Amino acid sequence: MNFLKRYLTIIIPSAIALAGLVVLVLTWLSNSALKDNMQDSVSMGSQVRRLASQTPSEEQYRVEASYQNMHEEDASTIENMFLQTTMRELISYQIFPKPDDTSRQLFTDYSKKYRTAVEKMVENAGGVDAPSEQEIKNVKAARERRSRSEEGEDPIVEALCRNKAASNPVYMNPRNFPWYDFWHKYEFVSENIAVQDCWNSQVALWVYQDVVKSVKAANADAQSVFASPLKRLLAVRFQKRADNVDYVSRGAGKSKIIDEPYYVTENNKPILVASSVTNRVGDNETLDVIHFSVSVVIEKSKIPEFVEELCSEKMHKFYGWDGNQEEKTYQGNQITILDWSSMPILRDARAHEYYRYGDKSVVQWTASCEYIFARKAYEEIIPESIKTKMQGEED
Repeated sequence: MNFLKRYLTIIIPSAIALAGLVVLVLTWLSNSALKDNMQDSVSMGSQVRRLASQTPSEEQYRVEASYQNMHEEDASTIENMFLQTTMRELISYQIFPKPDDTSRQLFTDYSKKYRTAVEKMVENAGGVDAPSEQEIKNVKAARERRSRSEEGEDPIVEALCRNKAASNPVYMNPRNFPWYDFWHKYEFVSENIAVQDCWNSQVALWVYQDVVKSVKAANADAQSVFASPLKRLLAVRFQKRADNVDYVSRGAGKSKIIDEPYYVTENNKPILVASSVTNRVGDNETLDVIHFSVSVVIEKSKIPEFVEELCSEKMHKFYGWDGNQEEKTYQGNQITILDWSSMPILRDARAHEYYRYGDKSVVQWTASCEYIFARKAYEEIIPESIKTKMQGEED
């Protein structure tokens, strides 16, 4: 008892101190954990606030849906524009893919309409030809009654040639286009062959029209050959280069050139160029590809402008493949130039004898070109025999 009394005054304060120390340690540990928890909470709160600021509004999905719809509409618009390039006017709406009837008169009517279409095409471009052989004979007969000039030139012939050049902006003749002569006095062989002839000449006409539109645009408002940058259209060909044909069109030769459009496929390699820079071939699903060649007499300095016109967009009409739909105007560019060359001309050569190009430097410019069609656009009217040729198979 005396021991307890002696040390009680020491034990009680020590116990209190020890208890206080324990409380202090526990408090420190608790505060450290609380601080860590608070830091975690603050960090989490910052992340929540940051994510909240970046979280789309409840209406954002509508904006995104509209954005995606715009992309779909753009893609659809581009596809429709591509299809529209191939939606073109037909000479006859009674033949493709099969004739409405078996009458030969159907093809006789087609031949007349085709030749009329080519003549109007040339007329609309302001095309004129050099004096005909008969006109030259007439002035030569008149010359015999007159003396020749000191220089040895016939002033009457020269005046006739210059008057022709002054009367229109470009030398062009329907006979520059082989299918025009082909349909002259057409001889029916069989329905299958006749349908193929109609199709091939129709496709050729679409190409002719785009080339002639380019010529007309290149010459703009020129009223004479002398003022025109592009003086003369020499030829448009599919089976051979246009600088490799006879250009003299004054003589009324009756030979009929079969110049079928040449479809380039995996099986049908290009024949106008060694290889195509585009590497495009018909796939019988998306594209049909043909090559053609065009040759002109043009001022040397104006070649770039004509290249641009050839590759520019052009307008055309469409009435549906049955010809009964409301008229629509479409535009598109189907021409790509694959290669080209130019060479000087000899003005006194037979091919240029009665043509007058003016005083500026002119050259013969020839190009090999690619022309594409959207298969889906005209699939429904392609004759079966033509589809076989498109695939590069034997008919």
